[in-house]
Amino acid sequence: MNAKELTNMLNNRSIGNETTEEIEIIAKNNGLVIVFGASDDLIEFRGAINDEAGCYGGGQIPFNQSGLPVNKCYDDNCPYYAKELNSARQIHAIWCVGDYAWSYDTDIPHETFSIMDGEDKYCQGIVFALKDV
Repeated sequence: MNAKELTNMLNNRSIGNETTEEIEIIAKNNGLVIVFGASDDLIEFRGAINDEAGCYGGGQIPFNQSGLPVNKCYDDNCPYYAKELNSARQIHAIWCVGDYAWSYDTDIPHETFSIMDGEDKYCQGIVFALKDV
């Protein structure tokens, strides 16, 4: 399965039911990452990576083939963490711009899908192959 085929399974699902365990297993087995917003402050990653990050109001989220870079030094001036950040790709979380509460932009090749809140658009999520990071 590729990213386009997976977005067809995700498109127009509802808030709180963005994905299922079955879909996440399919994504994981095919090296795909599902990205979507939750609440007003979270970016969720499912599939080949299972994690979340805070992004209240939007912002840049670094991402590498291991997922979210981890600061093992617990120091913002850590040279090892800086190296991780410099080599990471960026996912730009966009809050309340355009038709969606959440949308995402990245230079990682990806496909998009919509999450609905009733009849209203809530989130334009993305799916990408981890190998493309």
